[in-house]
Amino acid sequence: MIRVLLLGWCALLALAAEPGAGLPLVWTDPALRRVEVLPGGTVTMTVLVRSLAVGQVVAVTTDCRCVEVVTPCPVPMAPDRPVRLDLRVHGVLPGLKTVSVRTSAGTAELSVQVVADGLGTGDQVLAGLPTLPPGGRRWVLVHDVGDALRNCGCTGGSLGGVDRIAGLGRALPGARLVLTGIVGEDARRLLTPEGWAIGDPGILVAPPDLMDALTTPGVVAVLAAQGPEHQRRITPPPAGGLLAVVLDEDAQGRPVGRHLVPIDQSLPAVASVAAAVPRRRTLSVVEDAAAGAGSCQGCHPAAAQVWAASGHARPWAGLPEEDWVDACLPCHITPRPEQPAVAGVGCVSCHVGAEAHARQPTVRPPAARSCRDCHDAKHDPGFDRETAWERIRH
Repeated sequence: MIRVLLLGWCALLALAAEPGAGLPLVWTDPALRRVEVLPGGTVTMTVLVRSLAVGQVVAVTTDCRCVEVVTPCPVPMAPDRPVRLDLRVHGVLPGLKTVSVRTSAGTAELSVQVVADGLGTGDQVLAGLPTLPPGGRRWVLVHDVGDALRNCGCTGGSLGGVDRIAGLGRALPGARLVLTGIVGEDARRLLTPEGWAIGDPGILVAPPDLMDALTTPGVVAVLAAQGPEHQRRITPPPAGGLLAVVLDEDAQGRPVGRHLVPIDQSLPAVASVAAAVPRRRTLSVVEDAAAGAGSCQGCHPAAAQVWAASGHARPWAGLPEEDWVDACLPCHITPRPEQPAVAGVGCVSCHVGAEAHARQPTVRPPAARSCRDCHDAKHDPGFDRETAWERIRH
């Protein structure tokens, strides 16, 4: 049996070494995980990164902060030593998430289907907050907002940026607003005028002695990744300001409530904060409706007609001006070699490399890009490929 297994690995290595063999050098095991999470809950999951080459896992990224990478990188890998990858899944936003594992032998992708009712939208949670007892006090904490000013890179997405954090403060007048953990300079500059304090003596972050911290007078909350269950203990929410934690106290300072509020598009946005978010744009874009279909429409008039009536022809129109930045534009434009890009998702946005086919029709065009490249978990969590394809079938 051992000999057969060794021969099998050798055969795989030989095939992978041959040009055009088509076998990946690195992959995840499994390639898809389905995770059920209670609203507001957390589930830890493990997958294996397998490789036919010796190297290392360089970095692991996710397209939604509902899936958090726990395993630090880099990590050595080899054919006989798969890498154990630990992930933490939060029951905030259901949908299909993509985890990209970048290694020295290539990149592998893992799909995580998060099955959860979710916490509900931010405005729904706020509407359900109980009334404080007489003399009580309310705290609002946002942990590790960093420089995530644009809610996962797009104000049209499912999550909210600093303008929504500012709006959360205005929606809870009289609350003590505190940013803990990592706070970027831009976030500090934009949020402190809105009443957000940077840290607080009553909020202890990762104290060296958790038990002492829990019994320290005047401590409202202890942010610690691990420790005993206690009414003052809070596991930090995912990095990047995905959630706000609302803590309620009675007149004697005793905890009487803890609530998680998603910072999403349902919260009010403070226009002055949104306008002050730095605009980082280097791409040049022109609006030219005819250029979207380009030379494709001469041979494919029916497909061009379907495209012209679809939302792909007009994604620029619904893009707020504050999102005219490099982080948002690639999903809303058609690139052109050595020319300004065209506003709108034209043929070559999905059929990348089709220019050669347009010049010589006998050259077979490459396969289309995956819809999930743009309709990903953080920007379009409810996206269903089969339903969407019927709307643009061509």
